[in-house]
Amino acid sequence: MDPILIYIIVAALIGSVGSILLAGAILLIKEKRLALLSERLTSFAGGTLMGAAFLGMIPRAMHTAPQPQIAGVTIIAGIIFFFILEKIVLWRT
Repeated sequence: MDPILIYIIVAALIGSVGSILLAGAILLIKEKRLALLSERLTSFAGGTLMGAAFLGMIPRAMHTAPQPQIAGVTIIAGIIFFFILEKIVLWRT
């Protein structure tokens, strides 16, 4: 059997068992602390998804834009807009 395939299978098993153990450990956390942790992890997950989306679109935007400088300015403006939007939402809550 190919050693790379073995590494892939072992890594997948370790990742699966690790995520099951982590999910089980979350069930042991007290409810008050879990509410705080859940709020922070939700914000982290949203930021991670937006970051991944932006990072995935940047190379495509640079190649398809007629002027790469306009794409760069638009990206920076989007980041600043979402930062301000997040601060407004956090201020309201």
